[in-house]
Amino acid sequence: MGTPAVIRAWFARESPRPLAALRIVLGIILLCEAASRWPFAVELYSSAGPPMPVFFNGFRPPVPSPDLAIAAQTLLVFSAVCIVTGWQTRLSLFTAALILTWLGLLDSPGTFKKYSVIEVHLLVLTASACPAGVWSLDAWRHGRHAAVTLAARWPRRLIRILMCAIYLGAAATKIRSAEFASGDLLEFALLDDLWGGRTAGRWLASHTTLLQAGAIATLAFESFFPLLVWIPRLRRPMLVLAALFHLALHTLLHLGTFSWVMLCGLMAFLDERDFGAISRGLRTITGRRARDAEPDRPQVEAAAVPSPSPERTRPSRRLPSKLVYVLTAGVVSAGGVAMQRLTVVGGDISSTSPAEFREVADDELDEILAAQLPSYADMVRRLELGTRIVNSHAVGDVSRIVPGTTLHALVRFIRQRPPMTSTWILADPEGREIGRLSKPLPVDVTHATVAFELPEETPAGRYRIILQLDGVDAARAQFDVTR
Repeated sequence: MGTPAVIRAWFARESPRPLAALRIVLGIILLCEAASRWPFAVELYSSAGPPMPVFFNGFRPPVPSPDLAIAAQTLLVFSAVCIVTGWQTRLSLFTAALILTWLGLLDSPGTFKKYSVIEVHLLVLTASACPAGVWSLDAWRHGRHAAVTLAARWPRRLIRILMCAIYLGAAATKIRSAEFASGDLLEFALLDDLWGGRTAGRWLASHTTLLQAGAIATLAFESFFPLLVWIPRLRRPMLVLAALFHLALHTLLHLGTFSWVMLCGLMAFLDERDFGAISRGLRTITGRRARDAEPDRPQVEAAAVPSPSPERTRPSRRLPSKLVYVLTAGVVSAGGVAMQRLTVVGGDISSTSPAEFREVADDELDEILAAQLPSYADMVRRLELGTRIVNSHAVGDVSRIVPGTTLHALVRFIRQRPPMTSTWILADPEGREIGRLSKPLPVDVTHATVAFELPEETPAGRYRIILQLDGVDAARAQFDVTR
């Protein structure tokens, strides 16, 4: 009785090159992150700094001492280097996943991000296959040049499902937000001090039509990519589209390494034919003549049965290699602690005792939060004027308004603000008030509109609309009336 096709599709062996490429890229990303946080390990993760742990049902991750935090972060850097070079690859992948999870839970504002959670999944799934079958020190040490050990197929398929689930979850979240399709949420992110601020993002935020088109395109991509990428003829076009999408996100927003982590995960959709095409392209570019007899799939897939594992045939070499790895990791970690101590005056990196915090009363907390609220002018994101309201936007040319026109004004607010009262004032060219409207603004209102009808006897000139919040001027706009 033969093996069912579903079982073969999930548990068959395949070329190790796709996962090996994913491993190398993932290791480089992890190395850049770990190295950038290494000088601040004491402040981010240790009891001598202000760690901000994540709590799950009463579970609190253990907070290490300064020396232990530095040693753990150094070990994470060492593991990332080993992942890239392929030395004790599986052990390095699991070690990196464990340390990244532990330290990430101790730094919820910085380290514990969406992309770090994705990284942990990629590390564990990659370690579950044979990530060192090719392009690694492990393969070179065991002499696997002629017969390469094939990799398990199911980890790469799980990575594909993970990537599709991320896109579907993002699409479901955006569909539930009424502000996303209109471009308001994207505009807010592009102008935000934390996520936005890039030059290209500020330019895009000033173009309402492009914002709406970008929001709709994003929603369409995240909804259809998980479905179309499984169609063989559409796989490569969808991967190219996904690469362009994440490169655009990296250009417009400050998202850390999110774009690079997603591009790394998308490498799981590449197969041996893609690497064969890349190899032929590189040989063409470098001027080397490709062999005519080379098949699309290299000889790593020609062997139906993997070669015997060197660990099984020569068990005497396994223990010394593991021992050398452990000793090297210990020496590197100790060296990291010593280097950190050299940068501190007196060599005492734990001289600062943890601060003791007192509980704040409710009335005092209200005063503190009220003092942190932005000014009334900062609560206004944008004030729009138009001749009509379409899809929560004031549209229509207001450069020259004729008497008898109904002028619409629309204001958009930031997300966090208290309940207020808005007052709209229409002032003539002399600055005299000729119209006033007031409306309450509950805390959940994101935008508000008013309409002023200009009588037929309205004289020509430059008029102004002034928005007051709780009696304080917050925004103003002007328009010209012509006869």
